[in-house]
Amino acid sequence: MKNKIVEFFKSKGYIFIALICLAAVIAAGVSIINLNNEDVDEPVAAYRTPDGGRTDVSTPTKNPNASTPQSTIASKPIDDNENNNNNNENNEQTGKISIMKPVEGEIQTEFAAKKLVFNTTLQEWRTHSGIDIAAKAGSDIKAAGNGKISAVKSDPRYGLTVVIDHDINEKTFTTIYCGLQKTADGMIPGKEVKAGDIIGSVGEDIFCEKAQGAHLHFELVENNIPLDPTEYWK
Repeated sequence: MKNKIVEFFKSKGYIFIALICLAAVIAAGVSIINLNNEDVDEPVAAYRTPDGGRTDVSTPTKNPNASTPQSTIASKPIDDNENNNNNNENNEQTGKISIMKPVEGEIQTEFAAKKLVFNTTLQEWRTHSGIDIAAKAGSDIKAAGNGKISAVKSDPRYGLTVVIDHDINEKTFTTIYCGLQKTADGMIPGKEVKAGDIIGSVGEDIFCEKAQGAHLHFELVENNIPLDPTEYWK
């Protein structure tokens, strides 16, 4: 009997081994299916805080009720003029800078504190922190608002210059008049002036803008920040 069993395994043993292997594969497959059906915790992400420690943060889940963020495309670029218009609306509520045009004439060079414009005299691109108003040499230059003269000086680049400090509508600001031919009588530091008072006359001696001919270089400054004067005309 024992010899028959031995003979059977010798002749049919490979079938028995194959059946055992098949059973093992089936058992392994059942185990995997059971594992997949079990709840699995979300992984936990970790990042280093600025002080070098680790902070565990659970992976965020999606809220089905949350709206999907949409990309916003501007219909047109935002320029300095739009920003200045918004500033003007705010100024109307809290007190607004209000000035008059210091001399009649066309604007040769616009305000460009945040972009480059070509300077025909220096033949280079540069910012322009004021405006240039074309006028006949000798034309009257008037104070843009009530204030006090804080400086009268000869600037190596901008020529004869008058600086006036103002406190109007609860706003403190400064106006600067450059390239004067001469100042009016009595225009000295400490002199109080009113809007429209003649402070000097238009000249032709602005070194860095000489190619433009006779004109007034005019600046408006608040808290050391240049503003576009044309946005604040009365």
